[in-house]
Amino acid sequence: MKKQGFNPYMPSWEYVPDGEPHVFGDRVYVYGSHDRFNGYAYCLNDYICYSASVNDLTDWQYEGVIFKKNR
Repeated sequence: MKKQGFNPYMPSWEYVPDGEPHVFGDRVYVYGSHDRFNGYAYCLNDYICYSASVNDLTDWQYEGVIFKKNR
């Protein structure tokens, strides 16, 4: 292992409380709703995705918005 992994694996400013992992090929993708810090309700932001190699779960990358939230 190259570096220490932490939980949560996403940056501290991301609020994805219900992340759902799926493995496609050699990558694991985590999809989920996106809460807002101090928001008045849940799932206020767009739905997002992060991914990492199944061989190195310490190196996550942001894949972007997967579902645009209607406002």
